[in-house]
Amino acid sequence: MSRNIKGLYTELAFEDGAALVDESIVREQLRQKRLKRQRARKKARRRALRRRIILLFLVVVVVCSGGLMVYEQFLSHEVVLGNRVYQNPLKYYQIRDSISLSGGDYELSEGYEGLKTAKVIQTLGLGNAVGMNGALYTSEIADAVADFQAQHGLNATGTVDLTTWLAMGLSEDDWYTLGAYVSPLRIDNTSSRTACIEAMISRAYDYLGDNYIIGASGAPGLGIDCSGLIMQALYAAGIDMSPINPVRHASPGYEYESANIWASSKFKHVDYKERKRGDIIIYCNEKGTVIHSAIYLGDDKVIEAWPNQVTESAVLNYQHSLVKGVVRPFV
Repeated sequence: MSRNIKGLYTELAFEDGAALVDESIVREQLRQKRLKRQRARKKARRRALRRRIILLFLVVVVVCSGGLMVYEQFLSHEVVLGNRVYQNPLKYYQIRDSISLSGGDYELSEGYEGLKTAKVIQTLGLGNAVGMNGALYTSEIADAVADFQAQHGLNATGTVDLTTWLAMGLSEDDWYTLGAYVSPLRIDNTSSRTACIEAMISRAYDYLGDNYIIGASGAPGLGIDCSGLIMQALYAAGIDMSPINPVRHASPGYEYESANIWASSKFKHVDYKERKRGDIIIYCNEKGTVIHSAIYLGDDKVIEAWPNQVTESAVLNYQHSLVKGVVRPFV
């Protein structure tokens, strides 16, 4: 008799040791047990296969565009430090080891603003370019440029190209770099979150007292506007918001980059009541349209470029009393 059958006889025996079960019955019972185990193993294999299929499907979903939401949820918590002590989660702007900017050799025509336009206005004696629309390349500026070009034997297009720029006695180096300036980094791989915030704020203070020039984001002492100040402060802390940058900022239609800063999903948006030092305060008008941005210092103070200069002021005042929201560069 087989070992299994003997075991089953023992299980079914009475106390006196007499087995009362026929061997064929025992064999059938054993067969049923084997079938039950086989069915359980098949069921387990099917479950494992289903899990693999679901996993494969999720991978495909993540790779395809339809999986961006799933992937975004993953990125919102995933941090790749590399060799850094601190880094933002992947969902947000990453702190970089170096930042550079090209495209500063753009020509000037109607609608342009910024430092290159300001240079032309000042050189032609058309104003100081300070204040709201002070550095706007208007049709009047274009006419003045065309007159200058005609007087100097140039093609009177009203557009400032490199030839016209040089004829005005302006620097060739400024032609390429004035509108594409990037503040030097003030952090390194050992910088903590707090150090990044302080690098941002200390750079902003380098512009304190500078003139407000719309569309400008350059070196200290030349003039800057509200979003331009934020760009340069963040550069010093390793964050590049491109395509939100000084080159685009001077282009027609991009003078109000504060609205694009607010709209960027690369910043963490927080409630105004949760504001902290190093956050960016976004202001709006009565209609809810974004009009301004400033760097929060704590204690209900901000540093900001507001016509006609960079100042430290109260977070809420008669000039900007409505807050659209708050974005956090360092999470």
